[in-house]
Amino acid sequence: MPSRHGMVHYYHSVFSLIIIICIVSNRRSLAVQNETLLDTYSDNDGKWAGWESVLYNGLGWVSSNSPMVGGRFTYSVCQVGLNGSAVFMLRSPYINADDAKRVTVKLRFTSRSCTAYPNREVYIRCKETLDLMVLQSDRPLNGSDLHESKFTKLSTVAPSITFTTVSNNPEELAKTVNTNYYTLDVVRKGFYIGLRDTGSCMAMMQVEIYYNYCPRVVLKLAEYARTPSPTSGELIRVNGSCAPNSQLMPGAARPTLLCRHTGEWFGIDVATAGDFCRCAAGYAKLNDSLCEACPSGYFKPMAANSPCRACPEHTVSGSAATQCDCQSGYYRNLAVDRPETACSKPPTAPKDALVLENNPNRVVLSWSPPEYTGGRNDTRYVVECVDCGGARLVYEPASSLTDRQVTVRGLQPETAYTFRIFALNGVSEVAMATKLAWKSVSLRTGAATPSKPSSITVKIESSASVRVSWSSSDTLGGGGATEYELKFGEQLDPTKSTSYYTAADEYLLTGLTQGVTYMLQIRARNSYGWGEFSDAVSINTLIPSRPENLGGTGATDSGAGNGAGNGANVNIIIGAVVAVLLCLVIVLTMIILMSRRGHLLPFGRKLMTGDKASQGGANSGGAASSALDCNMLPYSNIPLGLHLPQHLKSYVDPHTYEDPSLALQEFAKEIDASWIAIESVLGGGEFGDVCKGLLTAPGREPQPVAVKTLKPGASDKNKLDFLTEASIMGQFDDPNVIYLEGVVTRSHPNMIVTEYMANGSLDVFLRAHDGQLSCHQLVGMLRGVCSGMRYLSDLGYIHRDLAARNILVSQQLVCKVADFGLSREVVDNLGGNGVGGGTGVGGDGLGGTYTTRGGKIPIRWTAPEAIHFRKFTSATDVWSFGIVMWEVMSFGERPYWNWTNQDVIAAVENGYRLPPPMDCPESVHLLMLDCWKWDRTERPKFPALVRALDRLLHQPELLTCQRARPIYEPPTQSIPGRRYASLRQWLTNLRLERYADAFYQYGVHSMELVPRLTSTDLAAMGISSAAHQKRLLGAIEKLQLHVYEATPYSDGYLV
Repeated sequence: MPSRHGMVHYYHSVFSLIIIICIVSNRRSLAVQNETLLDTYSDNDGKWAGWESVLYNGLGWVSSNSPMVGGRFTYSVCQVGLNGSAVFMLRSPYINADDAKRVTVKLRFTSRSCTAYPNREVYIRCKETLDLMVLQSDRPLNGSDLHESKFTKLSTVAPSITFTTVSNNPEELAKTVNTNYYTLDVVRKGFYIGLRDTGSCMAMMQVEIYYNYCPRVVLKLAEYARTPSPTSGELIRVNGSCAPNSQLMPGAARPTLLCRHTGEWFGIDVATAGDFCRCAAGYAKLNDSLCEACPSGYFKPMAANSPCRACPEHTVSGSAATQCDCQSGYYRNLAVDRPETACSKPPTAPKDALVLENNPNRVVLSWSPPEYTGGRNDTRYVVECVDCGGARLVYEPASSLTDRQVTVRGLQPETAYTFRIFALNGVSEVAMATKLAWKSVSLRTGAATPSKPSSITVKIESSASVRVSWSSSDTLGGGGATEYELKFGEQLDPTKSTSYYTAADEYLLTGLTQGVTYMLQIRARNSYGWGEFSDAVSINTLIPSRPENLGGTGATDSGAGNGAGNGANVNIIIGAVVAVLLCLVIVLTMIILMSRRGHLLPFGRKLMTGDKASQGGANSGGAASSALDCNMLPYSNIPLGLHLPQHLKSYVDPHTYEDPSLALQEFAKEIDASWIAIESVLGGGEFGDVCKGLLTAPGREPQPVAVKTLKPGASDKNKLDFLTEASIMGQFDDPNVIYLEGVVTRSHPNMIVTEYMANGSLDVFLRAHDGQLSCHQLVGMLRGVCSGMRYLSDLGYIHRDLAARNILVSQQLVCKVADFGLSREVVDNLGGNGVGGGTGVGGDGLGGTYTTRGGKIPIRWTAPEAIHFRKFTSATDVWSFGIVMWEVMSFGERPYWNWTNQDVIAAVENGYRLPPPMDCPESVHLLMLDCWKWDRTERPKFPALVRALDRLLHQPELLTCQRARPIYEPPTQSIPGRRYASLRQWLTNLRLERYADAFYQYGVHSMELVPRLTSTDLAAMGISSAAHQKRLLGAIEKLQLHVYEATPYSDGYLV
């Protein structure tokens, strides 16, 4: 057998031959996206710089090289057969980990099989494995700190291929090379690697240490930095930042990718599904990673991923321009022009100025449009009088003169005037430094005609004649009046009136008919023509009277009557009679309307206290049913029959029984488990699964049922609660309360079998059919819930958790009260200890209270006294029913939206009440407000509420759906989160996030623009669904009223 040193050198030669075969395959790893921390193959020409072999009795790892492998070095050890205490350590230099979280150690080596040693003693002590050791440190170490005992074992290096004999064939040698990978989670700034041998024969050809990283990428203008990969099984969330010259889109969430431990990005499909970043104004998107500046002659006015646009006419721009500037001599009025519009000039002067009419006090001017309008279509005109001094001229029209004609009043007769006519447009004010163009016209006014005669006085001479007098007409030129014309007759039609002429200032009219009303007008003439007629004067000869001055200043005659005054008196009398009759009609109309509406008192109290005739009309014919149609679903409710309180029956609390099974035997019917066939699992309940089944009882038709099962291994408390709920349900028998078919307790699993409600819980049903049910149908469903609660309250039962989620809906849309997990018996209010852990409180006339000793309270549905003092009465259930009414009329919207429990409590205490939902009738909202009275003694009882709902159903005119503003505004200081963070979040809360891109393409990028949208805008976006439009419009209206929209948070229980 050769010596150990000879064997070492022999295998060094063999291992050197094998290295040649490894070179090509080693280079393939360079293509992996990783960062190398150490590689003995390439560092310092493969001389293993800094590695140290720790010898044991002068023996250990030996380094050697060979010209056959290009002078590269390898470390080998082959100290086989030594005693068990021999340890040979090969230690790396200190390796700086950079920012790596997880590194990979790659080892390439060969190993000789122990079967190659025929000596049994050597064979027994021979090993084929190494220990991979690691020592982590924040700084380089030396001396005893690097002792082998300081290292910890990372893994065992075991070959998958060994050799027994040495071959000179390179292909055979390559087949003996092992490549093993090991991972290390880095916890310090650096580390050492050690190879510990205790009796093997191995050659280590390469040690490579590297870590993976996710490379820098740019996707849709979002840049993600180079990120070292995390430890195995973890993901690092990397926030993207917008590329240079780009910015985050309004309302868009910051883009993110996840870096995996393999160095791969995860979530690229999501990151590239939409645009998160957009190029800034003045920059256009070149590709998914770059925004480039707009070249000269182009511009981009806003941030978007749209291309640059060419500058409009008469404008210029430089690089990265957000708008184009006007060329010299051209202007843009930013008050009316958009930055992307062309620049323009003021117009030239108007042409062809003419005087169409020339009167002593008035002229009409006209002109033609300017030859050049400046490149605009908003030309307007201004007329100015030159050297008119303090004359008060009136121009008609006075402003916004777009027509090419103007009337000027207030001129002096026989006076010379000069007018300038300016042509202006939208940039004339901006270009005021330049001289405005105008056209002038000169004229001289003519002489004046007489003014209207005034102070007309009528004096009745007899039943057939009257004398008319007036003041002489004033003139502004041309001398005084030379003649007057009196137009007189029963009507002022020229064909039915007679004109009389006189030079005097009075005239006697004869031949009048007694009792006939005549009309009179007077005008004067001078040398320049006739003046205008005076205002018409009415003359009546019915009753002689003293003369009246119809003009206001004429003389009177005490011995004569005035027919005109009598006519005025008659007109006054007639007007008074008409006014009285009109008032009577209004009063009668109000009386009729009030009688038809049932004299609604504030907050709907009259609805709940209707007269016997109304109640009889609502309840007559107990078998009659109210059929309410829905476009999608059949609907019918239970008969609106006469309510008879069941005084002969009262609720018994199962907790009063020492043995709960006795209560179960008394109130629940045992069912044979073989009668029940489970068809499907509907969900999980408090005690176990909730399933749909088929009950096939002897002598009965098979019927679908709901089955609650008690899960195996349930605690004694769960089993007690399970049996108690069945005992409670077994006592109820009402069309609007869930019916217990029976229980299974004699076999496992235990079951509670109830009637099956095809449409599930009321809140889910309403949200699924938003906008598909009429007001009449919704009120009919509320009537069913209220009838069930009336039945429970008559039994002396408090539900405590009345909410839409605890109401079940049948195939025929009949609503039934369910879920009695929080319910308790009402304690009589005459005193004494309550049943079931409650304490009676007397004196409030509410039929008893229940005081809870803990547990969860649904804040949004619970009355204030129950929240603060944990005292429950039937009145607290009435408060909850008001919330249920609001849920139903809003189609399952969450009460108080996304407010916290503390905000809800504070708002209710400050007087805030939920506003009417969209399209909710006022009469229904008034009933809600009655249910939310702060004083519980003022809240209506369930029988009164049933009567009120019956009246609404039988008087459809009271259910007119109308939009109404909230009675109270929400408290602004106690309610946080009044605005949504983004448009996308708002749409997500409405479950309409599919329309986010449509909003962005329409130009709505932020919540500030949402309240301005209308139904026309929604249709233009391509939102064709009527239900979705209605949901959006309702949410927009609430934004306008500063009311929050619902978000899917928890139900809000207070423990």
